[in-house]
Amino acid sequence: MAKWRDPSNRLAAMDAAGQDAQVLSVPSHCYMYWTEAEFAVPFARKVNDVLADYCSQAPNRLMFWAHAPLNVPHEAAKEIRRAVTELGPRAWSPVALISVAWSTTRLNWTRYGKRSAISMCQSSCTATTSP
Repeated sequence: MAKWRDPSNRLAAMDAAGQDAQVLSVPSHCYMYWTEAEFAVPFARKVNDVLADYCSQAPNRLMFWAHAPLNVPHEAAKEIRRAVTELGPRAWSPVALISVAWSTTRLNWTRYGKRSAISMCQSSCTATTSP
């Protein structure tokens, strides 16, 4: 697993598999929605910072979905805004809590300045941003 810490290893594996791009995210079992705010909020920030740094090594090929601490709604909104305006995710993935309330095919566009993020309602969707 240590080799995946280096984006060049992932890019080489992508080349070997004929993949042009990948979108990375924290696995759903690591959303940490069950934790207290004191853990969930800094965890979401750290996840987004690490994913942004990792993907910055090849931004046209490596992209990420931002994580938000949805168990702390006001902080989740702040983290989504920060991630979208400062880090450049392709989307954010609130799958576990939001999919119950929305149709699995509906996309919710959220605009922050010149960037856009799509919140995806099912993990099998592909996310993109608008210019």
